[in-house]
Amino acid sequence: MGYVAVKGGTKAIEESIKRLKYERVKKGTAIELHKIEAGMRGLIDQVMSESSLYDQSLAALAIKQAEGNPEEAVFLLRAYRSIIKGSVALIRAVPTVLWVLIFAVAAGLGSVAAVIGMTFHSISYLVKAYSESFEEIDKGAIEALQASGANWWQIVFQVIIPSSITYIISWTFMRFEINFAVAVAMGAAVGVGGIGFDMFMASGFYFDLSEIGAITYFILIIAICLEIFATQIKRKLQVSS
Repeated sequence: MGYVAVKGGTKAIEESIKRLKYERVKKGTAIELHKIEAGMRGLIDQVMSESSLYDQSLAALAIKQAEGNPEEAVFLLRAYRSIIKGSVALIRAVPTVLWVLIFAVAAGLGSVAAVIGMTFHSISYLVKAYSESFEEIDKGAIEALQASGANWWQIVFQVIIPSSITYIISWTFMRFEINFAVAVAMGAAVGVGGIGFDMFMASGFYFDLSEIGAITYFILIIAICLEIFATQIKRKLQVSS
């Protein structure tokens, strides 16, 4: 194994492994997850650091399934990460329109199905974008905090979020702009209401060119305002950092 990020070094991790073996061999039962999370922080930090998946619950589950073997726990946690990425990629591969139609079976064709469908696809899109920005973070800073005894929340708020906040804002606003355009298209194509439906009615039935122009300018102004707002936020964050 590589780097050991915990107060007490390898001794604390060895004690955690011995405790797992004692619970399994002497008592005949596997140790519970909440006990692993509470009493084996060093082993959890090491497994999360080497697998690049910072989730205490999943790390504790991997340690329990690996029966305290750090190498196997890292392998299992990497397998969990691959499963999550595969599931997200599958959801992201399905177009938003199809998700809206799928949810329309249960919720009925309307604004509820459109919102759920766009939210479902947006979550998978942002998970992919956020995960890529997190993977580019310098692991040296994370390992330094772990060596000083920082817990999971301290690592998140002192390293991960400050290092990737500009990427998070950029991807979030980009997805918001995409959803704005998709909502207009859904209103026109599926008839779920909103300005897209009004534009469809004005162009296909009323032939009101003034209303079509007003809606078009409104959509353009909203998109420009979102871009300006996102740029200003990123500049302030870069100056403060």
